[in-house]
Amino acid sequence: MSEIGYFRKENNLDQSQFAQSIGISQGKLSEIEMGNSNPSADGYSEWIYCNSSNGNFL
Repeated sequence: MSEIGYFRKENNLDQSQFAQSIGISQGKLSEIEMGNSNPSADGYSEWIYCNSSNGNFL
C-alpha cells in the first residue's frame, strides 16, 4: 500500500471520503494506492495540505 493509503487508514477515512477531500475520484485514488497510477502535482499538494493540517507532517 502507498503512503497515501496508510495515511488514509490512520485517519479512519474510506477511499470515497479521502478522494472527495482532495478532489479526485475514488477510482483514481484506488489506482494510486495500488501503485498503478501516480498522483498529479495538484493531488500531492492537496494530500500534503491535508496531512500537515492534521499535525501529521511528512
